[in-house]
Amino acid sequence: MNHRTTHHAAVVTPWGKINEPASPQVCKQLPATLTPKDGSLDSVDSAALDSRPDQDRIQSAINGCAAGQAVQLVKGAGDNSAFLSGPLQLKSGVTLWIDDGVTLFASRNPKDYDNGKGTCGVKSGACLPLISVKGNNAGVMGIRTGGRQGTIDGRGDQTMLGKSTTWWELGENAKKANQVQNSPDLIKVQNSSEFTLYDVNLINAAYFHFFSHIVNGLTIWGVRVKSPANNYKGVPYSTINAKNTDGIDPASSGPITSNINTDGIDPISSKNVTIAHSNISTGDDNVAIKAYSHKGPAQNISVIHNTFEFGHGMSIGSETNGIYDVLVDDLTLNGTENNGVRIKSDSSNAGEVDGVIYKNVTMTNVKNPIVIDPQYLTGNGSSVPDFAAVTINGLRAVNSTHGSSTLEGYDATHPLGLTLENVQLDATKV
Repeated sequence: MNHRTTHHAAVVTPWGKINEPASPQVCKQLPATLTPKDGSLDSVDSAALDSRPDQDRIQSAINGCAAGQAVQLVKGAGDNSAFLSGPLQLKSGVTLWIDDGVTLFASRNPKDYDNGKGTCGVKSGACLPLISVKGNNAGVMGIRTGGRQGTIDGRGDQTMLGKSTTWWELGENAKKANQVQNSPDLIKVQNSSEFTLYDVNLINAAYFHFFSHIVNGLTIWGVRVKSPANNYKGVPYSTINAKNTDGIDPASSGPITSNINTDGIDPISSKNVTIAHSNISTGDDNVAIKAYSHKGPAQNISVIHNTFEFGHGMSIGSETNGIYDVLVDDLTLNGTENNGVRIKSDSSNAGEVDGVIYKNVTMTNVKNPIVIDPQYLTGNGSSVPDFAAVTINGLRAVNSTHGSSTLEGYDATHPLGLTLENVQLDATKV
């Protein structure tokens, strides 16, 4: 059994102390039977019949596991360190544990994700996530040893079986055609409580890496999101569509990728959320806190001791139908593509944002350090973005690549309620 080599003190939030998650008892170990080549399983699943060889045995182990226990994916004989699966459903009380050096690869076959409508990849709402959760006290975790931890690879950068495009290209094409992107999420948690995501790498999601809908009690700790992951190995990406270069200069030629809408972590209409000690670099929002009118408010959310690299920054919105009591503390942003800290909304899906505190934020090579924008899109709705009691106390930005910030209220009746203290920007254009 592996033992952890990193431990952090508890995180203190305005609503209580959150301890570092602990590993549960293992109910069943599953050894890997597949060997990746250069980090890929493309040679294994070249035919649709081979698209998800491990799905049934992983799901069977989950179904047979008692509450409070985990199914552990471990290395097998020789160089076997990979699992290949289609959609999995976690039940209440059960954790999926991916050991260090082990990768759970997602199927490249769109049909594997179809929810019965026969239109996954074609029509909105037709794709199942790779891992879905509807229950209480479940989790997905790895075990970090020697600087490594388990990985879930959504393979959004790989050509879909039976198609000539990748999931990311599908998203880019949808955007160009003003259509809705329809791709499977990596992890989706809905109508649940006390979910834990711990010490695991999430890479190359076809769509969002992680998001929650109506979850009360969510702990995300020691998570590393990197997409496209190959960029961190020095693989060149075209400047035409590559969105995630994380400080590596993209070459003038190479594989064209677009990881549009691959948000890192999105807590949506969720309460009592802690995101701590994580490193997030992705193609869209690093973190986006949202609240939908039909799903309820988002409240008591702490983002503490994190590093964001490439991406669109620490975002609130654009759906802001009641977001309350948010704390962002000890955040480092290095080279985020667009924004540092951002609150965004418009009249199509807006409401109150009240009680947001940013503390101890440092930014380097960030395009727009502070963006508070109630006119994010041209909305035709009747809702009103109302941003009140927003405090930024302790923020420093250097080497800003664009050098401007946006600080706006919606109108004279709904002005921006903002307090700035100890803010140092290297550009003063506002």
